[in-house]
Amino acid sequence: MHLRKIELKDKEKIMDLFNEYKNLKSIDKYEGFKNLKYLESMEFEAWLNMLKNNEDKSKIPSNFSISTQYVAVLDDDFIIGGVCLRWEDIPSLLLFGGHVGYSIRPTKRNNGYGNIILKLALEEFKKKNKDKVMVSCKDFNIASKKIIEKNGGTFYESYYDKENDITYLKYWINIV
Repeated sequence: MHLRKIELKDKEKIMDLFNEYKNLKSIDKYEGFKNLKYLESMEFEAWLNMLKNNEDKSKIPSNFSISTQYVAVLDDDFIIGGVCLRWEDIPSLLLFGGHVGYSIRPTKRNNGYGNIILKLALEEFKKKNKDKVMVSCKDFNIASKKIIEKNGGTFYESYYDKENDITYLKYWINIV
């Protein structure tokens, strides 16, 4: 498995992935791959341009972090999931969002892919000389909690989001 940026040639595969997420009966169906939700109201090419703009500080709101959206791809070029890396330490991310948002295609969950995706994400941060990242998950997401801990996550606090009645568990992962 490897991470790579999404390309125009991925349109059919991304739309297949999007449809799988879209059909989930969950309030947080796009959690970890939130950029997918924009495909509900955008053409693929505009969406791809939005992802590119998210990498340019001059093209995003000042209270946002630059970010890079990757897909996780198996050797046969099958897109297994996605990961968004947020490169800056901005207040909202440190409150509960974190530097990493990852998700596995719903039909391929519970096969160890999440652990690999997070490990690959940490390697990307290491390339940028980042020494630690914050990763969070909802308290009821036991699978994500285990993935974070398996990748060296050290729990440091929880955050209760009153507006949405959700508790987030926040972890720091030291990148070695």
